[in-house]
Amino acid sequence: MATCAALILAYFGGSPYEEALYLSYAEAPSGASGVSFTPLNAGQPVLNSTIGAKTIRDPFVNRDLINGGFRIVASDMPADGDAYWRGTNISTWHSKDLISFDDGHLVTVMQDKLDDPDWVTWAPEWILNPDPSGGDEFVVFWSGGGFEDTSLKNIWAATIDKDFNEASLSEPFVLLDAGYTTIDGDMVVDENGKYHLFFKDERGSNDFDTDDKAVRHVSSDSPLGPFNSEDISDLLSPTLTEGPSVFIVPSAGPGEAPYRMYYDCFMNGRYGVSESFSLDSGWASVGDSSCDGFGMSVDFPDGARHGSVVCVTDEEFRNIKDHYTR
Repeated sequence: MATCAALILAYFGGSPYEEALYLSYAEAPSGASGVSFTPLNAGQPVLNSTIGAKTIRDPFVNRDLINGGFRIVASDMPADGDAYWRGTNISTWHSKDLISFDDGHLVTVMQDKLDDPDWVTWAPEWILNPDPSGGDEFVVFWSGGGFEDTSLKNIWAATIDKDFNEASLSEPFVLLDAGYTTIDGDMVVDENGKYHLFFKDERGSNDFDTDDKAVRHVSSDSPLGPFNSEDISDLLSPTLTEGPSVFIVPSAGPGEAPYRMYYDCFMNGRYGVSESFSLDSGWASVGDSSCDGFGMSVDFPDGARHGSVVCVTDEEFRNIKDHYTR
């Protein structure tokens, strides 16, 4: 890809019945500078779902290296009473420019759970499969399990073709079984071809003095695993954080941390960011940012929830900014 001119943060917001896709931007991100994200489209949604539950939650947006443009996946959560937060589908859209989007479609990733009213399918993401069994394909992964807090949830995965056709979906399998509930998987591949899976450890409680309820890491030589529980890291983020989005800073210079992690400080109603010189350890808050409060170095849109970041070129950024600010 050409030089990263800007970083696009895609996130969800809105009421539980009207959750939609929002975009914001930070120009020319670097390893040393703080990060200030400016909402696009005057802070209004850029995409409202017309499929499935008609909500967009936990959006993941990344560059589609097979088809070109960008591929979006999100949780498809029914917005009616007892069924809310539950389901077996994910929703997906393709966009050539993050300005226009196709009509989108659903993918039922857990066919054998269709009759389970308490099954959840949360926070899907995808990554290119470097060793497909036939034709170009992606690895899609998500959090799945019983809805109740006492029910174990794991990171599940399957392969799927380049157009996310449900008929091409392979048999789902547990990608990570840590022995406790894990959600919100995020995966990046480093320059040596190793795959790094970041996820939320759901143990603990939603109290400010809790242990766990934060991001951990485990790695593998393949996006299909194995990811071994005995190799799981210590906590990498502050407690009461979720929805990690990790990327390699494209313009990091000598002495600047090349890796950055964004996460949702879900009890504080804000976003946090950490950086590191290593993907598997040594993460520290950027500048004066923390979940407790931010100084001038970090600024995120009000109400931003569980999202993802993607680099865009100068031409792409100019088109995006011109479209959403006119």
